[in-house]
Amino acid sequence: MASNRERFPFKQIFDAAQRHECGKVIEVNIIGAAQPLSYAMTLDHEGLHVKPHDACEDCQCDKKWDITYDYLQKVMRAPEHYIQNPAMLDWGWVSE
Repeated sequence: MASNRERFPFKQIFDAAQRHECGKVIEVNIIGAAQPLSYAMTLDHEGLHVKPHDACEDCQCDKKWDITYDYLQKVMRAPEHYIQNPAMLDWGWVSE
């Protein structure tokens, strides 16, 4: 995604995300993995930052985003498909 940051529609999506989500901490829960996976994701002017949710000290996440392990596997198996068709990506972390 970062390599396409200036390309339509990624530029517009990232610009909107930065306006609405910049600095917010989003709890990301990966559903259906062999073990529970939870991360804290933030977006700033340098990009996305992800760390294990357990590393959040006194975390007060601004929102929560659940995504399935199977979906992430599909994206990882065919990244070019999603780069060429960004509407196929789950942008749930950007919206309320």
